[in-house]
This record gives sequence, structure tokens and C-alpha cells, in this order.
Amino acid sequence: MYFTKKSKALVIEAFDGNIYINIEDKIYSSRMLLTHEIYSKEFDQPKEGKKEKRKYIPPQSHPWKLASFEKYLRRIGKTLLEYQAENSA
Repeated sequence: MYFTKKSKALVIEAFDGNIYINIEDKIYSSRMLLTHEIYSKEFDQPKEGKKEKRKYIPPQSHPWKLASFEKYLRRIGKTLLEYQAENSA
């Protein structure tokens, strides 16, 4: 049965655990689902997992990247030439 959107309904949970729904003076019996699956194995196609987007890291030659790297080197007390000499050796 289909009801229009915003139909008034009264949900009653009995002492024995059953759930009843009163819509338009008709009482319907319902039950709680303990677990459910988002997609049906019989009807829905299997969904592929989301692909992880690679985080873009600008190259070292990028002006903003170079400025932040030089700031880091100043904090540890080195210059860009000293850093390049250590890595090339």
C-alpha cells in the first residue's frame, strides 16, 4: 500500500514487542529488522568501492612549495645549498 507524503500515522509498540501502525483508521502490523543490507544481493548490481583520489603535491620547484621549504630549513638552521650538498653526497 502506498500513502501520500506527510500522511499522519500513529506508531504503537505493544508490551509484547510487536509494532502496530495506525494510518487512516486501519491498523497494520510491522516488525523491526535486526540487521539490513543497503543493497540486495538478488536485485542490485554490486557497487564498486570508491576510488581514492591522489592528493596533489606540487613539485619542489613550485614557488609556494620552495618558500615553505626554505622556511623549514631556516627553522632547523640550514640553507638550501647545505641541504642540497647533504643529499647529493
